[in-house]
Amino acid sequence: MKKLPYLKELGINVIYLNPIFEASTSHKYDTGDYKKIDPMFGNNELFKELCHRPMIWYINHT
Repeated sequence: MKKLPYLKELGINVIYLNPIFEASTSHKYDTGDYKKIDPMFGNNELFKELCHRPMIWYINHT
Protein backbone atom coordinates (compact mmCIF):
# COMPACT_ATOMS: atom_id res chain seq x y z
CA MET A 1 0.00 0.00 0.00
CA LYS A 2 2.77 2.42 0.83
CA LYS A 3 4.31 1.97 -2.64
CA LEU A 4 1.11 2.95 -4.53
CA PRO A 5 1.94 6.70 -4.59
CA TYR A 6 5.36 5.85 -6.04
CA LEU A 7 3.79 3.68 -8.74
CA LYS A 8 1.43 6.52 -9.59
CA GLU A 9 4.40 8.91 -9.90
CA LEU A 10 5.88 6.50 -12.44
CA GLY A 11 2.70 6.76 -14.48
CA ILE A 12 1.39 3.33 -13.57
CA ASN A 13 -2.39 3.36 -13.42
CA VAL A 14 -3.18 -0.34 -13.85
CA ILE A 15 -2.33 -3.23 -11.58
CA TYR A 16 -2.84 -6.79 -12.81
CA LEU A 17 -3.20 -9.45 -10.13
CA ASN A 18 -2.77 -13.15 -10.75
CA PRO A 19 -4.62 -15.50 -8.42
CA ILE A 20 -4.27 -14.17 -4.89
CA PHE A 21 -6.55 -16.54 -3.02
CA GLU A 22 -5.40 -19.21 -0.61
CA ALA A 23 -4.45 -22.43 -2.39
CA SER A 24 -2.28 -25.48 -1.79
CA THR A 25 0.13 -24.75 -4.66
CA SER A 26 2.41 -21.80 -5.36
CA HIS A 27 0.71 -20.85 -8.65
CA LYS A 28 -2.66 -20.44 -6.84
CA TYR A 29 -4.73 -21.78 -9.75
CA ASP A 30 -6.28 -24.43 -7.52
CA THR A 31 -8.03 -22.02 -5.19
CA GLY A 32 -9.82 -23.64 -2.31
CA ASP A 33 -11.54 -20.55 -0.93
CA TYR A 34 -12.37 -17.60 -3.17
CA LYS A 35 -13.13 -15.47 -0.13
CA LYS A 36 -9.74 -15.78 1.60
CA ILE A 37 -6.61 -13.94 0.46
CA ASP A 38 -3.40 -15.94 0.79
CA PRO A 39 -1.46 -14.56 3.79
CA MET A 40 1.60 -14.18 1.52
CA PHE A 41 -0.33 -11.39 -0.27
CA GLY A 42 -1.94 -9.76 2.76
CA ASN A 43 -5.45 -10.22 4.06
CA ASN A 44 -9.06 -9.50 3.16
CA GLU A 45 -9.09 -6.10 4.88
CA LEU A 46 -5.98 -4.95 3.03
CA PHE A 47 -7.42 -6.18 -0.26
CA LYS A 48 -10.66 -4.26 0.33
CA GLU A 49 -8.66 -1.12 1.03
CA LEU A 50 -6.58 -1.68 -2.09
CA CYS A 51 -9.68 -2.06 -4.26
CA HIS A 52 -10.97 1.32 -3.14
CA ARG A 53 -7.86 3.11 -4.43
CA PRO A 54 -8.30 5.12 -7.65
CA MET A 55 -6.58 2.69 -10.02
CA ILE A 56 -7.70 0.14 -12.57
CA TRP A 57 -7.55 -3.41 -11.25
CA TYR A 58 -7.37 -6.54 -13.37
CA ILE A 59 -7.76 -9.66 -11.31
CA ASN A 60 -6.97 -12.84 -13.19
CA HIS A 61 -9.45 -15.68 -13.21
CA THR A 62 -8.73 -19.02 -11.61
